[in-house]
Amino acid sequence: LADTAGMKSDLLLRQVLFLLEPFPADPFWKPQPDRGRPSLCYRRSS
Repeated sequence: LADTAGMKSDLLLRQVLFLLEPFPADPFWKPQPDRGRPSLCYRRSS
């Protein structure tokens, strides 16, 4: 049950991060260098 809860919470976290950053996977969306969250973007794309 612990693993399932962890997976669900991680999926929810990914959905929240996706909503916070508009069009993170859009190739035409120019990334902003002052955003300062490269690790989150890299983790979502992988």
